[in-house]
Amino acid sequence: MRNSMECREFHCSCSWIEKRSVMFKKHHGITSGKIMGEAAAVDGNVMDNWLQEKRQQIRENYEDSNIFNTDEMGLFYKLTPDRTLRFKGEKCTDGKLFKERITVLVAAHFRGTEKGIY
Repeated sequence: MRNSMECREFHCSCSWIEKRSVMFKKHHGITSGKIMGEAAAVDGNVMDNWLQEKRQQIRENYEDSNIFNTDEMGLFYKLTPDRTLRFKGEKCTDGKLFKERITVLVAAHFRGTEKGIY
């Protein structure tokens, strides 16, 4: 007699596995959550006021050919993922993130004719 759990030629599609994964997570109350670390945000009112009042005053003194937009950012090359699986209601706050990074300066010309990463 053949064992009912024995299957030598089982094949399934990725969608079959994904459907079972979704059902398993739902059944056990597992969701995806963003790991929270430091949080900082710019007040939208401050930004809107600056754009309406100061931006035009500053632009009056420069030609478009002399205006560049630059932004400095950190490239965290050892950073672990910021999302994980968790049970509903569970917080994801434990663990420290790697702080090692390379600082990158990205620049673009106002007219879009010059771009660069430094």
